[in-house]
Amino acid sequence: MKVNGMPTRGLDENIIDFINSSDEAKGLREIFESIKNGNKEELFVGIRNNYISIYFKCMGVFKEISFVVNNGKVNFGQVKTAPKYLKPIGKEKADKTLLDIKGITEIKKGIKEHYKGEYKKEKDYQQKTVLSNNKDVDSKWFCVDLEYQTSLYGRFDIIAISKERINGKYRIAIIELKADESSIGTSGNDIQQWVDAGKIKIKDLNNWNLARGSKVTGHFSNFQGFLSDKESVNTLKEDIIRSIQTYKMLKYGGDCLLDLYSDFDTINIVDDFEELPQIVFLNYAVDKEISTVTKTFKGAVFSHEYSIKNVWEQKVIDTWSKYYSCLFIDCYPRKYNFSKLEISEAKNIFDEEAYK
Repeated sequence: MKVNGMPTRGLDENIIDFINSSDEAKGLREIFESIKNGNKEELFVGIRNNYISIYFKCMGVFKEISFVVNNGKVNFGQVKTAPKYLKPIGKEKADKTLLDIKGITEIKKGIKEHYKGEYKKEKDYQQKTVLSNNKDVDSKWFCVDLEYQTSLYGRFDIIAISKERINGKYRIAIIELKADESSIGTSGNDIQQWVDAGKIKIKDLNNWNLARGSKVTGHFSNFQGFLSDKESVNTLKEDIIRSIQTYKMLKYGGDCLLDLYSDFDTINIVDDFEELPQIVFLNYAVDKEISTVTKTFKGAVFSHEYSIKNVWEQKVIDTWSKYYSCLFIDCYPRKYNFSKLEISEAKNIFDEEAYK
């Protein structure tokens, strides 16, 4: 997504200097140092458009930490945290006094108290996947963002980039994580509402925006729209470049990241990236056997009334099979152990043999 034609990721150099050296940002540096040195607090820092977000279990400990720049001088702007996370710890609103490890710990308590008895499994696994992969120096991928918001095509769970060029170009992976069978979905509710309204007929659907939603068919529809939108794809590439440049200037991400992407100061989104990202469905089998989850996912692709195959025209499926990558990985968390992403082992969702 762009704002006034500009990418939506990256920090002004004055802001970076403020974070790296000012007394006011000492607590924020303390948080960054904690992340670099083992990340006991299990945090992820997302680079946004001249502000940052800090996540715990993929929920915003700080939804927004913004900055005010006036004639080169920088101060903290708004510090936002969801009131529902502050209420359990007796606070009404967040402010910069919470920007240190002590403040993070307090808000985490509020998050845990708010969701007491309600385990946000998919959100938890999403962030654990990112953190565990990025800690693993042997991983071939770096997860540069989570909760990537697009202008028209929904929010993407994880954005990853290859650590090295593949056939001369960097590869991007957009990862959609499913925590168990129920999140794969076979109800078709997102699509049925359009059918009931007489706006579409099954198999006549040829416009991605009529089938958006949180289940597999809805995600596929969002991905179809996104990959067909060259400007959005190029914006994603620009956002990745600016995020990594910012991480390196903040010295955030650990030595593994600091030693990578040395060419990002002069990189070209046309010549140095593969034209289109890979799409990866990462399915964690948690409550049921892997074979059961795989069968459900196959049904969501091929056979259910509202499956991708039944909703989208064959020519769209053929285009994906020939030109786009749409892959899936099945795994147990206890077996997978939230370690490095093995995207090279993923399979094409439109290859029926892959489900055996």
